[in-house]
Amino acid sequence: MYKGQVCDIHIHVSIPQDMEIIASRMKQHGYAKYCLLGCGSYYPRAKGVSNVLALLQKLRDPSVYAFASLEHPETGTASAESLLEQVKMYHALGFDGVKMIEGKPNIRLRTGVPLDDAVYEPMLGFLEAHDIPVLSHVNDPRFFWDITKMSPAQIARGWYAGPDNPSFETVRAEALETMRRHPGLRTTFAHFFFASGSTDEADGILDRYPNVNFDLTPGTHYADMSGARNEWRTFLTRRSNRLLFGTDNAAATSEAHTPLCRQILETANEIEYRGVSLQCFELPEAALADIYEKNFDRFAGASPRPVDCERLSSYIQWTSDLMEGAQYASDIRADLTALDKSL
Repeated sequence: MYKGQVCDIHIHVSIPQDMEIIASRMKQHGYAKYCLLGCGSYYPRAKGVSNVLALLQKLRDPSVYAFASLEHPETGTASAESLLEQVKMYHALGFDGVKMIEGKPNIRLRTGVPLDDAVYEPMLGFLEAHDIPVLSHVNDPRFFWDITKMSPAQIARGWYAGPDNPSFETVRAEALETMRRHPGLRTTFAHFFFASGSTDEADGILDRYPNVNFDLTPGTHYADMSGARNEWRTFLTRRSNRLLFGTDNAAATSEAHTPLCRQILETANEIEYRGVSLQCFELPEAALADIYEKNFDRFAGASPRPVDCERLSSYIQWTSDLMEGAQYASDIRADLTALDKSL
């Protein structure tokens, strides 16, 4: 097994009760650094709270990074002015980057706004100009557009991209158009950008957009790769400088999840993975060092940015004010009040 430092770019915390579980699990797995991603845009109960939790954990643990999620109205999207002011505020507070989930099909449908719409342009321009990294979830597995290929659990979670959703190709094209307009915007697309149809597909994207990375947070890519394991092992080794380790860990995640994610990359074991037989990739040490550590530092920074504690209480109040009329507003405000008192 790999003996160097391991950093995880893709971890979620939603509500205060999750934080102790996550912190304990990260310590158990011996992570050198990890990044907490805001998820309020996706999970209404975490609206505002997940960003605040991530900042507070940065104060408690010097190995923690935090990427803020954007706040939108209950329906539609925030205005261009609001999105720009949000990322300015997040940067001033000490967040290390921005997490966008606006390209996930159910969120893309809810906002009704293409990823390359003018509403995002001032924000993206600011992020590019200030070299602020973005971790972006765009699309879902292609088969989510075909309900007959989905599991009951996937359907129950609202992941079916029904006939009202734009196509997989449309949403991907929107995301890549933003990269064409903002070539200096350092972006990591989550879940391998769902680009595991072939090595040519993945290579084409990485060649065309030099500031794009993929994270290896499990989606369906390992199952897709199983049919051409040696070809993909060569790809993962050759492209190791553009890949980041991520797990999608959350409080409800199985204890076995992180060891499994590492086993896939580090060993030659044959395992059952999401319904397919997969021979793990046993990547070389140098490739693992890129994926686990070097690319994390290059993308998120060698050390976390300091939190501006003087701004933190006013940010919590701003977040609480944002809850007017929101789902779970009373629960969220109670959480925020308790977090503010804990400062």
